[in-house]
Amino acid sequence: MVTEGFRKAIDTAFERTTSQGAMKRLRKKAWDRFNAIGLPTRKQGPYQYVPLRRLYAAELLPVTISPPSQAIVDEHILSECRKSCLVFVNGCYNPSLSNVEALPKKAVILPLSDALRSYGPFLDKRMKESVKEERDSFAMLNAALHDSGLFVYLPPNVVIKDPIQIHHVVTAESPSIMAPRIHLSLGVHAEARVFSTLHHTNNTNHWINQLFDISLEENAHLHICYNTARTASNLMLFSFMRATIKASSVLSSVSLNSGGSAIREDYHVRLIGSGAQALLHGACMLQGKNQMHTNVLMEHVAPNCSSTQLFKSILRDQTRSSFEGKIYIHKEAQKTDAYQLNANILLSDTAIVDSKPNLEIFADDVKASHGCTIGQLDEEQLFYLLTRGISKEAANKLLLYGFCTDVVEKIPLASQHETALEWVDSY
Repeated sequence: MVTEGFRKAIDTAFERTTSQGAMKRLRKKAWDRFNAIGLPTRKQGPYQYVPLRRLYAAELLPVTISPPSQAIVDEHILSECRKSCLVFVNGCYNPSLSNVEALPKKAVILPLSDALRSYGPFLDKRMKESVKEERDSFAMLNAALHDSGLFVYLPPNVVIKDPIQIHHVVTAESPSIMAPRIHLSLGVHAEARVFSTLHHTNNTNHWINQLFDISLEENAHLHICYNTARTASNLMLFSFMRATIKASSVLSSVSLNSGGSAIREDYHVRLIGSGAQALLHGACMLQGKNQMHTNVLMEHVAPNCSSTQLFKSILRDQTRSSFEGKIYIHKEAQKTDAYQLNANILLSDTAIVDSKPNLEIFADDVKASHGCTIGQLDEEQLFYLLTRGISKEAANKLLLYGFCTDVVEKIPLASQHETALEWVDSY
């Protein structure tokens, strides 16, 4: 049940937004649309397993901006991204703490409100379409509440060699609502690698409701990695990806997650040009009472496209995860090649997994498969390692790392492979 306190918190957050002009009008349309949809309940399919009661019972406040020192920010910047880092503080883009020295001058990095003035026709059209077509009320709430979002545009043929880090720093001392919004748009033959990271300066149970809006023109390539594997267990994080992929473009996504109080990732990817590819990978390792919930809609609109969904979970203690993935193939999408797998390992009798992979196919010339596995560590493999003089603890870790390898190896940054290994080792 939605509490009066939660409803008041989001009403107050909307009233305190500071946008003007076209952004204010778009935000008002999103707010009206959000109110028309209404807040979800656990009776609705996509939120059936999400602990909404924890969110609705939280005493949240509108976010306050208290920029951290540059030293605190620098401490968590990837070594490869020292001069290509875009910083958010409490959900708001902060240009003064960011560093774009290594990025080509042709790359456009702007606060979203400024970008709406300079790139109005594109952004206005895309955001209006989002308001009209969006079905998730929390994604719509992001459009209504975001304040000082980010716009990244790579013109045609711009290839960024240095990886870009989008780093979120949370400093607010009171439990707060944060709604970071990032628009990534790549022109024809443009390429980029983006890493999204999150750092808390305290353990306050904030609610972060973030959205990535991604648009790829023909032959563009975007690799994006979300790493929230080291976040606090009381974190409430809803993360949305909305992507459109045109002909011969490739979107590759990797998510590493340790769960939290209420964590949900929601993907809606549309392949709208012949030869488009989408590769979604995710791995989560849960302990304590953490939860992780994933929802995917992979929509094949054009012919000759391919997609992969591979999401893996390791659970122990009283943790819970869920996966609901759909491959939707339109009748025009002939020659589609689509694959989906959700694999899970349970390390305790009290951990819970729910999985619903499914297909909807309206074309007659496709290759599509989906599946789910739930099990424990392989006893024969464990026995083999033990007979080779490896301790049981080390053997368990080797098997767990092997289970995650085909996700971790998709991270397009070698140094992060070592970080992932340390993450598994600390589990």
